[in-house]
Amino acid sequence: MKIPMRHFQSGVCFLFLLAACNRLPNDADFPAPPNQFQRGMNLACWGEDCFRSPALHESLVRLHNNGVRWMSLVFTVFQNTAKDSYLQLPSEAGLATALRNAVRMAQGHDIRITLKPHVDVRDGSWRGSIRPDDTQRWFKQYTDFIITLARLAEGWQIPQLVVGTELVGLSGRDTDWRRIIREVRRVYSGKLLYAASWNEYEAVSFWDALDYIGINAFFPLTNRRNPELIDLLAGWEYWLSRLSVWQRRMGMPVIFTEIGYTGRDGTNMHPYRYDTTADIDLQEQADCYRAALQTFPKINWLAGAYWWYWPVRLADNAGMQSYVPYAKPAETILRQAWREGRR
Repeated sequence: MKIPMRHFQSGVCFLFLLAACNRLPNDADFPAPPNQFQRGMNLACWGEDCFRSPALHESLVRLHNNGVRWMSLVFTVFQNTAKDSYLQLPSEAGLATALRNAVRMAQGHDIRITLKPHVDVRDGSWRGSIRPDDTQRWFKQYTDFIITLARLAEGWQIPQLVVGTELVGLSGRDTDWRRIIREVRRVYSGKLLYAASWNEYEAVSFWDALDYIGINAFFPLTNRRNPELIDLLAGWEYWLSRLSVWQRRMGMPVIFTEIGYTGRDGTNMHPYRYDTTADIDLQEQADCYRAALQTFPKINWLAGAYWWYWPVRLADNAGMQSYVPYAKPAETILRQAWREGRR
């Protein structure tokens, strides 16, 4: 979902936000994740030209200093309505031009890349509700798009590619997805995954054709607006007990392709919802980060986690209420958990 962007004075706010975080972390709070754990962030923008911004350098430096070593490069294409059968796709040359700068800059900052396509709907519908009138026409266009991404990813030596994100209304079409995956493997030698919604992953039938199970982990943690850290950790224990049983049956490693919390009161109850009516609550956002980062190292089947999300330009951080952790207590906690020198 595209989030409206607005600028605020980060220097003044940063001091205020640190003061709001009354429980700053220390090393003992966070067991170090395994060396191969993908410490990731989704780098998102909406538009073909935004990844070409010279301001990307500053964002990448900040991410690297926060201990981020994997970046999910989110490229979005659009369709007008959830029933539309026509995807508005760039040419291969346009796609290469849009992404090349971000790929080279990330690689120059020692950040590995997962290339992650999104399909957004211009009328504001969630991508999970996409059910085109002409499904075969839609899949033909989508396949061409993914194959183009796969060719670029192979040429740029990008190690991972997501074949689809939260396409709940279409992920039941097992034959179509297996065809896409076979065609991608003909041109791409890296790892493949699908990014399922938190309430979709159990219904996906083609996991065995991929290398990783991807889950956008916006799991509700409690039913309380002002939970304590122990409540949030207990919420994770519930989901881990459920996920662990399922993962043992699947026998595949899992990556949390998205996880995030807004700066709004109650975000722990519905992390998937961008609630514009609730009060700003940066402590709850920070506590949710803390609970997740304390939990990740305990999950032996979890190969990585990618936070949602980080802007290309730090000025486009969408304000205190957004998912973006930049210049908030949540960023302090992320840096403490993932920073260098603890391995």
